[in-house]
Amino acid sequence: MSMNQLPTLEQLAAVGDDELHALAVAWRKRALHGERDANGLAHALEAEQRRRARTSQFQQLTPEPPTAARPWWRFWPEGAAPQDGDDAPSS
Repeated sequence: MSMNQLPTLEQLAAVGDDELHALAVAWRKRALHGERDANGLAHALEAEQRRRARTSQFQQLTPEPPTAARPWWRFWPEGAAPQDGDDAPSS
């Protein structure tokens, strides 16, 4: 991918993760050294890296079981409500 054009999604999909990282580092270095069109390509490669990382992190998550809905005004779990006289000041 030595061209100075932004790669298409199909071209980026064909590149492996390790090669993508190496290309992103190389193009970012070229951009920092002042090469005119390197910044756009480096940005596209880095954006693809972030997209792949997000996708792989989502695949690792296990879905949480749904919890029973409680009304918002319940400050304590069912059955654990304070009893009459519990909140009265002691003498």
